[in-house]
Amino acid sequence: MRSGSDNSYGVYLSQMLFINALIWAGWARLDSVVWWPLLCAATVVIVFLAGVALTSLLARTPLAVPLTGRQRQPWATRWPGPAAGPANGTAVNGRWPEPVAAEHAGVPDRLPDLRASTGVAAD
Repeated sequence: MRSGSDNSYGVYLSQMLFINALIWAGWARLDSVVWWPLLCAATVVIVFLAGVALTSLLARTPLAVPLTGRQRQPWATRWPGPAAGPANGTAVNGRWPEPVAAEHAGVPDRLPDLRASTGVAAD
């Protein structure tokens, strides 16, 4: 799922390059030989895979963000890394997240009482 979202912007930007390359190569003339729904499906698969390959390559250049819409990847990585962290307070490597005191979390100790100014009755 993450790979698809990382590659989506690059595929969106590069799809017309590959469609024009297929047209230039005479792809449309295959319509007389290959059943047209199969030809359309093959076109989608070829354009998508070529877009993912180009996006993966361009994501390793200094222009990764403007060209692909994702952060630059090191050349040593072939696949995107894992997500930044666990969700919903799950344990990582057998350790649970430490609780944070309210004053360290940027939350005020006491929230203002807005019932009088809003006209909402207390339960």
